[in-house]
Parts: sequence; structure tokens; C-alpha cells
Amino acid sequence: MANLKEIANQVFEKNKEAEKVFVTSDGVPFLSQNAATLHATTNPIGKKLKIKVFTKEADSTNPPAKLTAEQRIAKIENLKTVAEVEAFLKGEKAKTVIEAGKNRIDELYLIEKSGTNSPETRGNDIDNPDEQSTDNTEE
Repeated sequence: MANLKEIANQVFEKNKEAEKVFVTSDGVPFLSQNAATLHATTNPIGKKLKIKVFTKEADSTNPPAKLTAEQRIAKIENLKTVAEVEAFLKGEKAKTVIEAGKNRIDELYLIEKSGTNSPETRGNDIDNPDEQSTDNTEE
């Protein structure tokens, strides 16, 4: 039987969008933690199985570099924490991707500092005059 990491790699190859794979100790892979837990507790063997979680970014056989620079930048823009961005940039060589990561980190620090959840919830900031109305005519 293939080892659990090989099983997870096969799942990642077939499911390009998958970020995590849950493999039970009997070698059955799942994309859902709930399904893996259900199988681990109600399997034909009759004993509770262990579940090993594999993450695409952490798996050296599926490095982020397989994505185009544009795809990696798009992923960075959706990351929610500085730690996630820093982990994603680990080993990155493309200058444009590194720059996008630095910009996202700056943005996350600004969001944290201002106490808002996202740039979309901020509306028209005083610090950003480009977003303010420039119509000064009286009605």
C-alpha cells in the first residue's frame, strides 16, 4: 500500500483546487474533514482510525511556484493574515510576487491598525482622497 503522503499527492494532482487532504490511517483520502472523521469512527475495521492532514502549500511536491506569477499574486490578495502571507512567500523568487506580498502585508497592517475587517468596509477614507467626491457645485 502507498504511504499516506503519496496518497495525498495523488489527490492533489487530481484536484488542483484542493488546499487540504485528510487521509485516514487505512489509506482512504478525503477532501472534507467531516467525511474523514466519519470514516475514522465508523469504518469496517471497527476501531477509531487516525487522520493525517496534508496541506498543498506545505507539501514540497506541490510548491506554489507551479502556479503562474499572476495566480500566486491572486492567492496572496485573498490571504487574511500576515503569517499566511509570510508562509506563502517562503522560497518565492519572483519579484512581482514578492512585491505583491509586501503590499498585502502593508494592507493587513493598515486594516488591523484602523480596526476594520477589510478594505471594502472602510468606505471613503480621509487618507485616500482619490475615493472622495470632487464635485463642489452647489445645488
